[in-house]
Amino acid sequence: MTVLMIILALFLSSVGSGEPMTAESFRKNMSGMGYEVVDVTEQYADYGDIVSILEAENGSVYVEFCEFDSSEAAASMYDYSREVLEG
Repeated sequence: MTVLMIILALFLSSVGSGEPMTAESFRKNMSGMGYEVVDVTEQYADYGDIVSILEAENGSVYVEFCEFDSSEAAASMYDYSREVLEG
């Protein structure tokens, strides 16, 4: 639940600006909240539609930020993640 709240807060902060959140803004926001942010993009090099993946963790909460090369790829991952979370 905490992860979803953080993702929602980050999403809402980017919606007001009219610009999509970038990996750098995610890194800056999460670091500012005390999270350790690690770039794990190389681990997913075989997936052609991924631009970058960052993991943020503070010891009790884990958040992953993914940047895709198209809105279709992002929507597909969103649908998959939602399915997994809802069971």
